Amino acid sequence: MALGMRERIFVLVVLVLAWGKTLLGQNGWPKACRTRCDNFTQTTEGFWTCNKTSSLRPCIAGCTSRSLRPLTCNARCNSTFQDACEVRACRLGCSSALEDDQTPLGPRERDSEYALNATDQRKSNNELLNESTIFASKASTLLIDEATCIEKLKFGNITGISVDVQGRMVYFVDRAALWGAVVKPPDVHDIRLVWNASTELPALDVSIDWLNRQLYVLSIGTVLRCELPNCPALSTILLLNTTATTITADPYNGFLFWLSSEGIFRTDLPSHAINGNCDSAACRTDHLVHSDAVTAMAIGFESRRVLYYNYSTGSIMAMSLNGTDVQEMRSLDSIKSKGQLLDFDHLRENRLILSFSTSVMLEEWNQLTKTYYYNEVIFFCHVLGSIGGPVAYFAPTAQPVPTPTKAPDEFQAWFGIDEVLLQWSKPIDDVAESAWQNWKYEVEVMNTSLTDQVLSTSLALQHRIEGLLPGSNYIFRVRAASAAGQGPWTANFSGQTLPPKVEGEEPFIWFSSGSGLWKTALGAHNVQTLVFTNVTITDLTWSNGFLYGSLSSGRVQMWSLNESHDLPVTVPKVNLTTAIAVDWLGNRFYWGDGESYKLVRMALPSGPSEVVIDETDGPVLDLALDAVNGHMYWTSGVHLRGAFLNGWSPVNFPVQHGVNISTLTVVLDHDSLYWLTQDSASSVSIFYVKLLSSGTTVPDKPTKLQFLDGDHDGGWGLSYYSARLVWMDAKGEIVVQSLLGNASRLPTVSDGLGYRSLTLVQPTLQPLPGGYSSKPLVVPSQIPSDSVHITGTSNQFNVSWAPSIEVEYGQVYYSLVMESLDPDTQTIRTNLDEPNFEVTKKLGLLPNTLFNVTIQAFTYWAMASPTTVTLRSPTQEQSQYKLRLVAVLGVLLAVIAVCCLAISIGCRCYSNIQNSDDKPTEKISGPIVNKTPYLIDNKDVGENDKTLSHSQTIITRSKIQYQEQLQDLLHLPWDNVILLESLGSGAFGEVFSGLACRIGGQDMETHVAVKTLHSEATDEEKVEFLKEAYTMSFFDHSNILRLLAVCLDHEPQCILLELMEGGDLLMYLREARSTQSHGVLLSMADLMQICLEVACGCSYLERLHFVHRDLASRNCLVSTPGYNPDSNRVVKIGDFGLARDIYRFDYYRKGGEGLLPVRWMAPESLQDGIFTIRSDVWAFGVLLWEIMSLGQQPYPARTNIEVLKFVVADGRLECPSNCPDAIYKLMASCWRTGADERPSFSFLLEELQTLVLSQLVLSEDNCIDSITYADFSDLPGNAITCQGVYSTSNDRFAMTYLPGKRDDDPGASGFQRWVCIPPHPVIYLFIPLMRL
Repeated sequence: MALGMRERIFVLVVLVLAWGKTLLGQNGWPKACRTRCDNFTQTTEGFWTCNKTSSLRPCIAGCTSRSLRPLTCNARCNSTFQDACEVRACRLGCSSALEDDQTPLGPRERDSEYALNATDQRKSNNELLNESTIFASKASTLLIDEATCIEKLKFGNITGISVDVQGRMVYFVDRAALWGAVVKPPDVHDIRLVWNASTELPALDVSIDWLNRQLYVLSIGTVLRCELPNCPALSTILLLNTTATTITADPYNGFLFWLSSEGIFRTDLPSHAINGNCDSAACRTDHLVHSDAVTAMAIGFESRRVLYYNYSTGSIMAMSLNGTDVQEMRSLDSIKSKGQLLDFDHLRENRLILSFSTSVMLEEWNQLTKTYYYNEVIFFCHVLGSIGGPVAYFAPTAQPVPTPTKAPDEFQAWFGIDEVLLQWSKPIDDVAESAWQNWKYEVEVMNTSLTDQVLSTSLALQHRIEGLLPGSNYIFRVRAASAAGQGPWTANFSGQTLPPKVEGEEPFIWFSSGSGLWKTALGAHNVQTLVFTNVTITDLTWSNGFLYGSLSSGRVQMWSLNESHDLPVTVPKVNLTTAIAVDWLGNRFYWGDGESYKLVRMALPSGPSEVVIDETDGPVLDLALDAVNGHMYWTSGVHLRGAFLNGWSPVNFPVQHGVNISTLTVVLDHDSLYWLTQDSASSVSIFYVKLLSSGTTVPDKPTKLQFLDGDHDGGWGLSYYSARLVWMDAKGEIVVQSLLGNASRLPTVSDGLGYRSLTLVQPTLQPLPGGYSSKPLVVPSQIPSDSVHITGTSNQFNVSWAPSIEVEYGQVYYSLVMESLDPDTQTIRTNLDEPNFEVTKKLGLLPNTLFNVTIQAFTYWAMASPTTVTLRSPTQEQSQYKLRLVAVLGVLLAVIAVCCLAISIGCRCYSNIQNSDDKPTEKISGPIVNKTPYLIDNKDVGENDKTLSHSQTIITRSKIQYQEQLQDLLHLPWDNVILLESLGSGAFGEVFSGLACRIGGQDMETHVAVKTLHSEATDEEKVEFLKEAYTMSFFDHSNILRLLAVCLDHEPQCILLELMEGGDLLMYLREARSTQSHGVLLSMADLMQICLEVACGCSYLERLHFVHRDLASRNCLVSTPGYNPDSNRVVKIGDFGLARDIYRFDYYRKGGEGLLPVRWMAPESLQDGIFTIRSDVWAFGVLLWEIMSLGQQPYPARTNIEVLKFVVADGRLECPSNCPDAIYKLMASCWRTGADERPSFSFLLEELQTLVLSQLVLSEDNCIDSITYADFSDLPGNAITCQGVYSTSNDRFAMTYLPGKRDDDPGASGFQRWVCIPPHPVIYLFIPLMRL
């Protein structure tokens, strides 16, 4: 410690009595008296007297009393004795006499416990005594001996002292030079000049970095540094922006502190490994204390505190190393008479040594009074003038060595065949990066049986262990250690050495980056070879000695895997690939077509291509083959599917909802399929499931790999070899995940251009089927045309051919196509497992008719070339034909008679309507041949087509008249309708709630909404009114308002719709707002559920290419009133025609056009009058905004014309308050300027499903109270269906749920979310099935 603020500085060396007690001699008096007090003699009574005075009074007479304590010792001695020698002897005797007084005295008593309690500890305690020394200074006199002032050298103003305990050196500066001396208690030797300072660069202070073995010297605005022990040359390491007076190096915590008139500063301690200087612009400097009243500071290294003296308050303050948590540590009011505090140092047990202008005080603790007191340090040499100046404490505890508190980080292992390379990084302690961390490391290796255990050490961050057994399991762990002790062990790393080389080849990892194609051995580390340059590859696979790469252009190239590294060859006929794989048995190349979303295969090297999967639900992200069992597996990100290699029997695997599947691999060793997923939080998981077998129709439930290790980030190219999974993550690192539980990461050559592909090559990964020593033949040959023949009669005959017998592995099937030359005869297509086909008369092939037969033999692995022959069916047998014709006619007449009888029997409606002409519901069939309309979105229609339109959407059926179209609607007599109350007035007439009898032929009353046409309606309005009914008749979806029937036989004409008692959604939202009587009545989960249900309806309309043109909350209806969370509320899209009257201010008339909902319209609709599905998507985004704002009007501060201009100028709605970011993100995507840039409703539906499922929590009790039994079966996707039976009615029901744990009891089995996901997702609980 140092303080360069006084002109007169002192150096003092003295034994620290507070840290150990001197042992007593045989006569009961301290040995220290005999060795230190040369001027004392022992009297015959055993007392020590001072020879320098005439008085022979015992020098310690007053100190032997038990009533004397250190607090009064100085005062008693001063008042009793006048001679300085007697005073010193008294004080020494007072301290020594306390050896027999075992009254607790705080730290003094605790420090002496070794001597007092155990005799075998006396020697070590005495040695500690000799190692504990206090250095101080006085003016230009150097005090070397403990008891004698040696003034051999004269110095200038000594301004700083620092000690090097390990090097047993003390260093001090006197502005002109840096000095060093060897410490050999109780003496100091070999004082030498270390560095000559200058006037421009004076030596102001010195500090030792005892851990990194460096010495720091403070000069004006500069910090210099040299290496210990010899300090050969000082070089500038830091430039300061302030004039500092004191500097302290703290390698324990990694900081350099300095004190100036502006306060206390801190920077990271420059490491000894850093080359070059560090100026203030390059190094971070923290100004911890802003004050000019700080005159001294010290660092508590182990306590991690900065201590400083504030002379304005007279207190020593303590704060954390970053300048926070400032507290008063000690008030010095009790000893303020000692003068100004010049310097202090921090001892163990939170004690201080203080250097005042008049004395040096040692702080003690009184255990009884729980207070600190201070003893003045006694000097046994002649000191002229006042005492005080820089102080430094010389003891092993003054410069501690850290003990690691954390285990090494990123511990991983790279296994070879008979060796392992262990790697780790330094423990991550809560210290600065520049803190000393030069640990040594202890490595422990065990086999899994724990019978062999080896401990070795390493100074590096890696360790290679050789001589291991191939294919064996081992356990490793490592810990950091220092001279002070060991840190904790890492978790065990379990792994397996590679098996011996098979077929002379070791496994190689091939991967690609932006710079080219690389390879590295699986057992190697950081040995990577660039094989080919200037190639960008998105997927890799291999087979039969060749490596195949899918290029970013969609083309495929192949390379030889031998060492010749020939130039690549382009695979012909393959384009637009997204994922690739090779069947090593059938020698077929498979790929996902990125344009048509099909899976295609081709015989290598350039055979004909064949589509095996027609629809993959998007681009195929990864593809894996199981050639041995004849299956393939693929993923498009959301779904995981499998099928036979020829596309037969496709199945969906149940996968977790809301995650993205990025890569998969087949592991034949475990008969399992593994895949890697990543959720929205970028959390990576690995799942596995049993491979499909030949009879599998429903895959097993997947299992999660629970011990996935490390912080992974996505992945591609998942591969397997010898109990480990290998893939490449998004950081460009190769991850090797041991199935025993641990993962290692290999950084690849980083070129900043990205990594997207990896494959692992080793012959055993593509094995032969069991029992085969060579590759079996799996490709059938072409059927000989001359082997195809026909036998039988016209009533029944067989087409047969020669079987394919050359296939050695797998079942042979036959594809047969029979096509008559008569165009009116149907074509027969079938697959057979036998080489013959029976043709019966019911297939419609007439006797004596020419037909073509095409036969193609195939296996799962390949198809043979087709064989086509022309045959003639046998002639007919007239008598049998006539007999069977009569029989058929007889049966047909009987059926017709029964049907007529059934139709004539009807049920009358029992109601309160007094009408004798009750008529049942009629379904009138007209001349319409195809009752399903063509729904066209903005497509041209021929001029001869008769059309009905709704909102510019064309619903057409060629050559069908308007009246004929109406005949296909469900008609109900007016007498079967009762009007109850008016719901409002619409564009065509009035809307009532009512009752309808016998809708659908049921003998019951149904609550309906009755939409009437007013009597003054024009012909055009009547047509539009009925067009609406006709349009709605084609909609069949739970979130679209359903048309029940029409009444056209009475005035007013009306249409019957399902009654939505909750009214329109806009009013429903507004009434849910918070009032004085209640809070908001709709939760966020309710609002998100409403969004999802509207999206379900929109997605349905999108599939029908139907453009609504007026999507808004006012045109959506709610099934039930109120806000009961248990109600079965459903929101549906509809249009009563009321909106334009009730919410007329939401519409704007542009020029001579009709009313336009400008606040919901897309820019292209506003400018050009273009309405498409994408303009509906825009309106849907505004509808979401309405829902989240509880029915606020969009653009509330603008008029309609201002909104029109605002939207055209790319203005957008702001996010409503409390709206989730994910929902607003969906809104914003709907409002993209370019129509083609907006998402589809199907995409919006999927996104909302994910959000809703994260909110939905339904009670298990609502679902299973009345179940008699239940059985569970897996379904595709992340859903499982529970089927059961009601105990009361024996009706079957089914519900689909997402598995999970109950919130109220995480340890109990149960289900967190119950939800049904039908083909058009709608949330509901029960699906009634047929009665058992």
